[in-house]
Amino acid sequence: MSSLRGLVDLIGLSSRSKETIVTGIRANGASVEPGLWVATRIGSAARVTRGMRSSPEAGRWTRLKGGRAKVLLLTVAVAVAPPMIFRVRGAGGASRALATKAGGLILFDDARKRVVHVAEEPYPADYAERRRFLSEYLPAPAAELSADRLRLTEDLAAGVAFESLAPGRKRAIARDFMAKASFLVEQNSSASATAVVASALAAADRAEGLPEHVASRLPELRPALAAAAATWPLIPAHGDLTGLNILVEGEADWSLIDFEDADDLPFFYDAACLLLSDPDLRPDAVNGAFDDDLRRLAQSAGTAAEPAHLDLYLAATALIAADRHATRHGGRFGQTVQRLWPPVDPPASSHHA
Repeated sequence: MSSLRGLVDLIGLSSRSKETIVTGIRANGASVEPGLWVATRIGSAARVTRGMRSSPEAGRWTRLKGGRAKVLLLTVAVAVAPPMIFRVRGAGGASRALATKAGGLILFDDARKRVVHVAEEPYPADYAERRRFLSEYLPAPAAELSADRLRLTEDLAAGVAFESLAPGRKRAIARDFMAKASFLVEQNSSASATAVVASALAAADRAEGLPEHVASRLPELRPALAAAAATWPLIPAHGDLTGLNILVEGEADWSLIDFEDADDLPFFYDAACLLLSDPDLRPDAVNGAFDDDLRRLAQSAGTAAEPAHLDLYLAATALIAADRHATRHGGRFGQTVQRLWPPVDPPASSHHA
């Protein structure tokens, strides 16, 4: 039943993405290249250039991710509708477009090396100030928000996605991120994380399909999380720091992108989210390889850095991320926490040495 429900959700997502792409590109014709546009995959489209096939086959939905059965069923489901090929009378600019998970549109203007984010709802009133804070301490493209807070124009960041790097380079960049973040933590911490953690715990209580290994540990962790949260300061945070949202150029230069979920969050949240969301770094985080880096963050925040607290950082991050994904983007709490929850209890002999 859960698989069928997941398939229905995916088909619904593909339909919404089609609608976002078509209506968004047409509504923003002044910002896109005129001519024939074609779907290249679910949620994205590109202008047809010379040498690119403009036949209906060019618009088939391809490169779907997932198991073979899901790919086959979803391919059949989206194939019943005509391929998305349409003409735009634009004024020049973007030649690629991507639908966002929040229902907005991202227009890529490669010639001018810029990106235009067209939001469905206005960006939060404090978005520009929060992003300015982050950019003072962490590498990020220069950006400008329109007066109505519906269009964000920023420099096009170069590089490859963090998630595609070799494990050794991932570890080096993760440590560099935490070193830079420690200065942000020291200068910009504020009220405690009590409310954020309480919301995540309440969401876990309401969640359907909570993994058994998570449900079985929550009663034990709840008092410790509640007590520790009162000592955890909040800082301006990226809010969705995964391997897709860090671009790396050369050996060590990197930049954060996609600040859509920026918010005030526990001082360790971004760092722990990056570690837990990456399959190469998760075992390292659980086995204590990043303990010294997390301790430095805690020292910058002026809070405890005992081994028990380091373990709580990971559990709290998984719960908070699941709560935020469910409330902001309609995700399933149980699925997100399953993906991020620390996979095993670390061996006492090797962790937090």
